[in-house]
Amino acid sequence: MHDEPEKKKKGLKLTRKSTRKIIGKWRKLSSEDLHLSATNSIDIDDVTDVPTRVLGLSLQESVSADPSLDGIPLPTFFRYSLDFVEENGLTTEGIYRLSPPKSRLDELERRANCGEKMVFADPHDAAGLIKRFLRQIPQPVVPPEFDSIAESCSCGLFTTTQLTPKLACTCGAVHHMRDQLQKLSVERRTLFVYVFLHAQHKCRGRWCVSRHMPFDRVMGATWQG
Repeated sequence: MHDEPEKKKKGLKLTRKSTRKIIGKWRKLSSEDLHLSATNSIDIDDVTDVPTRVLGLSLQESVSADPSLDGIPLPTFFRYSLDFVEENGLTTEGIYRLSPPKSRLDELERRANCGEKMVFADPHDAAGLIKRFLRQIPQPVVPPEFDSIAESCSCGLFTTTQLTPKLACTCGAVHHMRDQLQKLSVERRTLFVYVFLHAQHKCRGRWCVSRHMPFDRVMGATWQG
């Protein structure tokens, strides 16, 4: 008798493919490599040109320095960090509120900047690196104009403390925000959507559901600390 297949873990993955399978394998091709014939093969282990900095740049520059192989315009290390928290940290006590030691974050940042494999001891490692990356981006994750749009919503969604699938904006504010979102660069728009979805997932975890934590505080803890 065949064993029953293991059930898939619940929860929405934020990546098309787990970046865990590709993290550490990416090497940026040199200009000479780009001129090689398509019939020539390249040994990925022989390519040694790796990024020297990913954090502390503009979002567009970070994506160029550490691109995702499936074309999603976000740095590979950032997507891997989000996946790690999604899989291991949504119900972790103090996630995004407790940070690892500065020396540990410095080492994780060094690994990300050098294109090395990310090794997290616990979800707080990944969450701390996510916060450090978001803090170093010159432009805010949430455009300032989004605050005024959210506050103008007369449906009460801005001040709600419990999100449910039945809640929906009917006053037009959501359409205004969608129009503003489309005006952002593809990198900023993608980052906003990923962080927003991640915050929603965290809000559904025991960490905030059991404490009835308002959604705006959950979002603030994610990228402000």
